[in-house]
Amino acid sequence: MAKNEPNKPEDEIEVAAAEPGADADVTVEAAAEPAAEPDWKAQFEGAQQKIAEAEAKRAEAERLAQARADELDRAQKESAKTRSAAVSAEMLAIDNAIANTEHERNDAKAAYKTAMEAGDFEAAAEAQAKLSEVAVKAQRIKEGKAELERRAEAAKVQADPLEQYVAQLSPQSAAWIRKHPETVSDTAKRDLLQRAHYKALGAGIRPDTDEYFQHMDVEMGYAQRQAAADDIDDDPPPARTPAAPAAPVSRGGAAQAPQPRGGNVVRLTAAQREIAAACGMTDAEYAKQLLAIQRENGATTH
Repeated sequence: MAKNEPNKPEDEIEVAAAEPGADADVTVEAAAEPAAEPDWKAQFEGAQQKIAEAEAKRAEAERLAQARADELDRAQKESAKTRSAAVSAEMLAIDNAIANTEHERNDAKAAYKTAMEAGDFEAAAEAQAKLSEVAVKAQRIKEGKAELERRAEAAKVQADPLEQYVAQLSPQSAAWIRKHPETVSDTAKRDLLQRAHYKALGAGIRPDTDEYFQHMDVEMGYAQRQAAADDIDDDPPPARTPAAPAAPVSRGGAAQAPQPRGGNVVRLTAAQREIAAACGMTDAEYAKQLLAIQRENGATTH
């Protein structure tokens, strides 16, 4: 017979006899090993670690996104600043060109007058041609100035986030936004603005109307709701104590009464505690009201 290995526990066995009258066989079964208890602490710590890692990844993604947005914003501002400087230089050159054409026009007019007074028709014709040339030149310069002014306005819009935002709005909405520039510069206010806008659309309020802007003022906190203002001086209605719900009905059809454990100690069932929690009541409040109801109905607790 082989010896047992040291420090190795022997298997527990259960011996069961066969039914009376049957053959005297004996059944030997190895006892089932007890199920291992789950390591709740390790599972909780593992879940906490996963949550912390996910939060760290989210925070890093937000940081990178904000950094990219800031870099893009800086690049746009630098580009707009460069364009603005270039436009300013071109505007100065055009103003000088306009001044020069004005001098040329005056000189041509003087030459034409002198030629006509002297009877020099050839010189007069030349002066008249010069006047026409200067007029065409001045017209082209003015058209160039108008285009440059348009570019200057576009550069101003790109340099100013507020103007860039309102450029795509109606005049009424742009005026309202200019009164509240924080709705563009502040991220939280901008999100609130979007929610207020879509809430107005959901309520059937047409944009750019007086009703729309009144709604926006209220939702953004710039004005109080009329109903709220009217109720400021009103006394609040008296608080009502919630009545205890009926006790859960057992399978036999009778309501389960709270089980007293001597004196004023009451034992509630699991179902009764769930009902108390659903009603926003503590176990003690629920039990007291149930006992009060039973006393009123003449119920006797055991």
